[in-house]
Amino acid sequence: MNKDMQIWKGPEGRVVRYDEHGAAQAHRNWIFGSFITLPDGEPLTQSFEVKKGFAKAGTSRDEWSTDPAGECFEIILSGKLRKFFKLDGKEETIDTGPGDAITWHNTVPHRWLALEDTEYVVVRTLR
Repeated sequence: MNKDMQIWKGPEGRVVRYDEHGAAQAHRNWIFGSFITLPDGEPLTQSFEVKKGFAKAGTSRDEWSTDPAGECFEIILSGKLRKFFKLDGKEETIDTGPGDAITWHNTVPHRWLALEDTEYVVVRTLR
């Protein structure tokens, strides 16, 4: 739980304010998701996660990554990112830049290489 978390509740639901910088440091730049919990241990959400990332030019994720279910949506805010996807046994390469959006099923193996210093946001559904 975030020590600076504030919670407002009403019959309509709840509103929560917390420190996203602390969440990012604790969870590899993921700033929203089931790993952030209320004082009673209840997760903020079990539907989706959000990552605010920055990749330095030349850095990469070399191992193929997959998740069991859901979809990902990524938007490039600045810089250039090369995405690699493995589909039907073939590797597909997609170069992305500022304003580009890309989406994929979480079950598709993927990895990336930062061609420039790159800032991006990822939203990942969990189902």
